[in-house]
Amino acid sequence: RDLCAPALAPMAPSATRRRMPPVDPSLLLVVVLASALSGGGAAAVGVADVARSGAPDPQQEAALDAADAHLTVAARRTRFKVCMELVKRQAKEHPSEVELYAEALSDRLSKHDSKNYLFHSLLVNCYHGIEQREVDAYGSDMMSSERLWSLLDRPQDKPDLRLSRRQQALLDEMLW
Repeated sequence: RDLCAPALAPMAPSATRRRMPPVDPSLLLVVVLASALSGGGAAAVGVADVARSGAPDPQQEAALDAADAHLTVAARRTRFKVCMELVKRQAKEHPSEVELYAEALSDRLSKHDSKNYLFHSLLVNCYHGIEQREVDAYGSDMMSSERLWSLLDRPQDKPDLRLSRRQQALLDEMLW
């Protein structure tokens, strides 16, 4: 059995398999979410930003910041927390597919770092895709499976989607 094929589409129902975020270790922003995703509270931060040039493109940073510019810091924290819970739920419901994804990257990353990359990528996709009304309704309204998959999918028009430096700093603060 070819591990790469299912590993590129982990966690989606078999009838609606989707590709997981493309793996580009040169852009890796590893945040060790394993502890947070397993309910262990604050997680340690692993390898930091491995950026291409070091200095962010101001236009790209502004575009990334536009996703939450209208929110207070408290609302941004809540958005991260809700997305962490959504990623945690998917990982718990589909552990074998998470393992397949990690195995598919084992030639480039450790199993631990592969999972961190996957969880961070899903968190980024969710953070930039979730609507504030969905954040506010979390816990009282059940999100449809289709909507959850659309949040976790990397938008095709944004292959380099990531957190801005401001967003990453907030996430780091929350995890420490």
